[in-house]
Amino acid sequence: AKRPTPPQRTFTADVLVVDDNAMCQLAVSLALRRMGLSVEVAEDGAAALSRFTDKRERYRLVLMDRNMPNLEGPEAIKAITAHLQKEAGNKTQQQAPGKGGKKTTGADGEETRKRQEKGDSSKPVDHGKFLC
Repeated sequence: AKRPTPPQRTFTADVLVVDDNAMCQLAVSLALRRMGLSVEVAEDGAAALSRFTDKRERYRLVLMDRNMPNLEGPEAIKAITAHLQKEAGNKTQQQAPGKGGKKTTGADGEETRKRQEKGDSSKPVDHGKFLC
């Protein structure tokens, strides 16, 4: 039997860099572009959130500063995550009517959820986690 192909995701860019410091934006963007990645920049958490909610943009990775004006990094990540989860839930309900909206997570899923709610990875970053 032929397996159905999963829907293709469309991304605005590979990486969204969120930082209020123009020099950090430039340095990180240049380094990522040298690695062959496409990059977009937002000046604070509120601008990043707007890209997801208002403009409906999507990224493979978001690199976000912790301390910024308007909306700080951890709060922005929580808001973006909540928006994406709500959106995914709406799509699931549309695709599979009649199924309950009950979520079940194992121990690994619960740990992931807790990390996402916390909203940040502390420095120094373990580069091995990000390399395929």
